[in-house]
Amino acid sequence: MPVLADLANWPRWAEFMITFHRPPSLTETAFKEQTGLVDIELAPLKEILETGRSGSTPRSA
Repeated sequence: MPVLADLANWPRWAEFMITFHRPPSLTETAFKEQTGLVDIELAPLKEILETGRSGSTPRSA
């Protein structure tokens, strides 16, 4: 197992990428709607990662 030395000098950022594939049975309009929802759903995660805190209260299940 490698030893992780000097973690303080590691970068404090990361990149995140999602690749979407549209099945032929899904219309272009429906595909754009679904990918737009992903942007909305990931916005709170982006806020937490960039600021270290959440600007909203947790949702109940």
